[in-house]
Amino acid sequence: MKMQLAHSEVTGYYELSSVVFRVFKHARRDLMGDKAELSFDLLQAEVDIDAILTELRQIERSERALDTPYQIDELEILEQISRQVHLALSEVNRSLGMMQSGFKEEARALLDDSFTERIDIQVAELIKRVIAHEESVLEQTQGAVQHATRQTMLISAVFAGIAVVLAISVAYFVSIRHPRRIQALNSAIERFANGDLDHRIEARGRDEFSRMAGNLNSMAAELKRQKEAASAVTATLESTVKNRTQELEAINRALQSRDQLRTQFFTDLGHELRTPITIIRGEAEVALRLPDSSPDNLRQALNRVENAAAGLSDFVADMFFLARQKSGIDDIAQSELDLTVLCQNAVQQMKTLAESDRGSLELQSAPDAALVVGDRTRLGRVLSIVISNALDHSQPNVAIKLTIEDVGTAWKVGCHDDGPGIRDDEKQLVFERFVRGPRGSNPGSGIGLALAQAIICAHGGRIWVDPEQRHGTTVFFTLPKSKKMDGI
Repeated sequence: MKMQLAHSEVTGYYELSSVVFRVFKHARRDLMGDKAELSFDLLQAEVDIDAILTELRQIERSERALDTPYQIDELEILEQISRQVHLALSEVNRSLGMMQSGFKEEARALLDDSFTERIDIQVAELIKRVIAHEESVLEQTQGAVQHATRQTMLISAVFAGIAVVLAISVAYFVSIRHPRRIQALNSAIERFANGDLDHRIEARGRDEFSRMAGNLNSMAAELKRQKEAASAVTATLESTVKNRTQELEAINRALQSRDQLRTQFFTDLGHELRTPITIIRGEAEVALRLPDSSPDNLRQALNRVENAAAGLSDFVADMFFLARQKSGIDDIAQSELDLTVLCQNAVQQMKTLAESDRGSLELQSAPDAALVVGDRTRLGRVLSIVISNALDHSQPNVAIKLTIEDVGTAWKVGCHDDGPGIRDDEKQLVFERFVRGPRGSNPGSGIGLALAQAIICAHGGRIWVDPEQRHGTTVFFTLPKSKKMDGI
């Protein structure tokens, strides 16, 4: 009973974790897009989560009714989980209202803070604690079952010993009268002792030998039944414990991976925040130390602070996106868009920057329409990253060309430049986080191409550097065609 309750509780927490993370994953994906609406019923999701919580409370009360010792107050932990989940649900509802009122950025910031703090950190940690406790309960129960199995086998052995002694005693007194029947009894007893419990002694008549043979046959049948029952129970328990152990190990691995991602995220964030924070603080201190500065000087200082703060905000948003993608959280908006138009917009926005350094930027070849389904803002960010990299790590008069090619079920976009190129041993490293190129006056944060790779992979495509190119650099990425376009 105790093992069944522990197993039911672990299964319940696993289901709770799956439902909670699925609900908030869909909420994040829906509200990070252009449409201020949810693709699911938020009230029904809350009802489903409450039903799982209620079932877990009932299981925990049943465990306590068995006088099961516990090291943590699981009812209190369930209340904490319930409180955090309901607060997060209310903030989803609040963010939805803010987005419908036009405050999209504020709503997305509220969602990021709520999901990261309440769901990714607090709820995940609470579920991890309970699963670890239930794993301990299952181990203790397994030990008790093994002890009971040993006791059963010991009792069977005692019965067998008594039977052997009884048979030998009776045989001693009657051996001189019935040698053949005694020999048959002795042979049967030896076979029973060697484990042959299917053997039976022929019992004819109503004398002492026949009754003894019948009793020995009954004893062998009972021993066989007990042995088979004990074997079946042991096999069932071993299979159950093995399955539950595998489930717990999988859950623990997932939680450990989430913890590692969270630790890496905060380490990376702390490392990269130093420079912009130092700039903001330095500008503020200079402005404060010069009270007689002109309004123009103060305005320039504030502009530099604003630019550093904007860069800092973009960096933090990029880091959150990378962390969410690494942990399997999909917040990519889904809408049909035209890659040709996206590339034209990117060229128009960055052409002046290229020409300011005597370079050029153009969309060399593209179809009239290249439809895909994805996140317009994120894909625009990818184009900005690959073009910026070509500008930052090339000579002043670099020529950059964008191309779009039909490759069957996908579109292949290329960003070609005639710069110094990338060494062969560095072409795979450029997609690692915090890897910076050796050239250019602005080395950047080192997460640009890592972010581009995460965005493209989230859209079902891939991104790579042309391995065959020796002069200049070409970065390719593919995106699946829209089903409307694919069916033409």
